Amino acid sequence: MSDSKDRETELAGPFDTETVKKSSENHRREERTDWGKSLPLQVTVIGPSIKMKGELTGSGDLVIEGRIEGQIYLKEHHLTVGPSGWVGADVTARRITVRGQIHGNVKGLERVEISAGGKVLGDIATPKILVEEGALFSGGIQMGEVLAAPKRGTATKKVELLPEPAPAPQMKA
Repeated sequence: MSDSKDRETELAGPFDTETVKKSSENHRREERTDWGKSLPLQVTVIGPSIKMKGELTGSGDLVIEGRIEGQIYLKEHHLTVGPSGWVGADVTARRITVRGQIHGNVKGLERVEISAGGKVLGDIATPKILVEEGALFSGGIQMGEVLAAPKRGTATKKVELLPEPAPAPQMKA
């Protein structure tokens, strides 16, 4: 290989390396640890040749260029679905950027952004949303404060619905 650009493509694969670079820059921040030191958060990339089914959770930012089916829960972190990424899942994350496709409900605890070329087919709940020209969105939007989904094993209270009351009698004139 004589050209470093060719070497980068060979190592990184056919996905959009620019998305990964931008995500890394956008995701850089520090996380406080219990012992008081700050550590940089890492960005994990799921490449285009990866296919996963099931529940995906983590304690870092995530870029998806592959195919994920199931559920994604990154309450404190940023999820980016890259241009070649396809997600068939309900998604919860602090911030969500869609450049590829999400088929499922999306809950952005801070913000959801659908970039030009991005596609969301499902309902969105978030306090802030940005839909760029050229993006596709089909579903409902709930705006305002968004609460995170309860963690697994959290007890929920069963609510009993009351029957609807009978209609009031009509008065004849």
